[in-house]
Amino acid sequence: MTTKTKAPGFLGVAVALTLVSLVAAAVSIPPTLGLWSEDLEISVEVKVADYTCPRSKGFWQHQFSAALGLQGNGFFTLQELDDMLLEISGSSSVFKFNQSSPRDRAEEALDILKPPYDGMRDKLEAQLLALWLNHVSGYAEGYTITLDGTEYDAPTLIEEAEDALENGEQDSYEYWKDAAETFNTSFDCDP
Repeated sequence: MTTKTKAPGFLGVAVALTLVSLVAAAVSIPPTLGLWSEDLEISVEVKVADYTCPRSKGFWQHQFSAALGLQGNGFFTLQELDDMLLEISGSSSVFKFNQSSPRDRAEEALDILKPPYDGMRDKLEAQLLALWLNHVSGYAEGYTITLDGTEYDAPTLIEEAEDALENGEQDSYEYWKDAAETFNTSFDCDP
């Protein structure tokens, strides 16, 4: 079961805004023309997509593929993605993107995100990297999930998953992979 909470002052996902309520004035048309007059009330409701909610591993995989010129168009430039990777490198105990160029670092990130995976550790690392990217991009801000009665925000989930990897707790890899994947995919984001 997942829940979504927002930090105070943070814009909600798909916030419904009533932009305008229009009332048309009665149009008087002479009855001899066979037409009538009527008061019209028109309400317009617009849902504004919030692009800053957690994104899937596949979303991030596509962003790196696009930035490297391999596939389609993405939302982020290579430099923006590289800035995220450098931020992750400075805080993560698992990921260290130490290559000499932004392109090399992006290729390494894409290799982590993109299947095939050798085992559960690789699957966990892929979901964990996506979670890190959601965190450093601000996409995870204000979101939580609840698993087995415990509520996790992105920083707590990252810490728990990294501890499991650092300590070689192989029996818990699948749990943390599933938890990270749940966080990355449980919120309705457009596009």
